[in-house]
Parts: sequence; C-alpha cells; structure tokens
Amino acid sequence: MSGTREARERAARFVATFGDETARRRAAVLCADDSPASADAALERWAEQAGVFRGEGGVDPLAALPVLGALADLRVLDRALGRRIAEALARVQAEDGSFGAAASDEEERVFATGRLAAWLAGLRSVRQTLLDAAGDYLASRFTPDRVGGFAWRPLAAYAAFFANVEHEQRDEILQWCGRELERAFRAQRFDAVHVARILVDCGAAAIPGAKLAARELVVALLSEQAADGSWPRLDGGDRDARVQHTLDGLTGLVRLA
Repeated sequence: MSGTREARERAARFVATFGDETARRRAAVLCADDSPASADAALERWAEQAGVFRGEGGVDPLAALPVLGALADLRVLDRALGRRIAEALARVQAEDGSFGAAASDEEERVFATGRLAAWLAGLRSVRQTLLDAAGDYLASRFTPDRVGGFAWRPLAAYAAFFANVEHEQRDEILQWCGRELERAFRAQRFDAVHVARILVDCGAAAIPGAKLAARELVVALLSEQAADGSWPRLDGGDRDARVQHTLDGLTGLVRLA
C-alpha cells in the first residue's frame, strides 16, 4: 500500500531517537535493516534488567509479558531466551492453570494468562497440558461482558489465546471478541495501534465476528501516525510509553500491510 514504507521509516527514526537500545534493535529488525540475531544480546539484557528471572529458576510472569511479546514480534520466540522463559513459566503455573504474581487479582491473572499462554503456544517445547490448563482457566471465567465495554486488556487476552490454541469454546469466544473489537474500533474507543496489536497477537489479518479488513486498519494506522513518526496514545503516557506504542504501530504495519 502506498505510504507504508515511508511510515515505517518515520516510525523507526522516532524509535532510534527516543528509544533505548532494545527498542532501537527491535525497530531495526522489524524494518529488515538488521537480522533477528543482532537483537539477542539486547533482549537478554532487557530481560535481566526487568527482573524476569528470580533466584534459582524463578520467574516473574508479569515482567515476562513484554519480553515474550517482543520475541513474538521479531519471530524469535523459539530461541534460547524464549525457551528459558517458557521453562521457568511452566514451573510457576498455578494449579488452576493461570499465571500471575502472588498478589494478582483475577483481572490481572486473566490478562497475563491469555497473553503469556498465546505466546507460549508458539514454542515447540511447550507441553499441551500447560495450554489446556490455561484455556480451561480462561474459558471458565469468560462472559461476554468481560470482553465488552471497550475493555482492551481482557479482549486482548482472550482473542490472542483462543486464536492460537484449540479449545472447545474457541469459536464462541472468538466471535464475541471479534464483535467487540470492531465495535471499539468503529466507536473510536480503540485507536488503530491497539486494534492492530490484537490482530498481530492473533496471528491473523482478521478474526471471526469482526468485519474489519487489514487494509482498512492499515489506512487508519497511516492516518493516525504523527508527523514525528510516532503514534500518540489516547491516554497520553510518558515518552517511553509512546516509544512502545510506536513499536506496536510499526509491528502492525509490517505484519498487516
């Protein structure tokens, strides 16, 4: 589509100017200006600095969320860092199938479980029993209201998981997710970056229930990009949040255009 290459270049320049080493490496790989291997060291340092690993074989599931997400975006989940995180997460999955910090409430556990397990599904070494338990946890707590009301976090969790993992309630849940995603987009309650983030995590240009074509979303991404190459967040946020949002927008352009 006309303009997408220039939009990617502007986004990469913004990240190169205001992002840290990891963000710059991610942008370069997304734009095919560097190889995925070039980001390995930066991602390892990020994981350590973020406190993903705790003690002897321990892991903080919430700290692991953005790191696994970045690995998925760069298509390097099934490499050393991703496997190390996956092995640690398998040891801390709760008996009910969920993931989260000890003090996490149900809302936080639904978000962490849906997104972590969706990414873990992309690793060959992850056992199906882990995914089945996560799916049963999510399904047992699903109601249409949970993904309604323009609630991005539960919608992002349920859509990502059930688009990537087989489950007997998969079709029903994805239909609800698709309808709510389109409704939020049409009502301008989710910006194009937030919608693209969900579709990218689903690994699809569309999901059941949503009459929303990838081309339409790419047009929205292009129109919402600021002159400096970034994508502003609807809720504001500091510069680091804007860099992350811009990386999400860049990922959307690369995957959906």
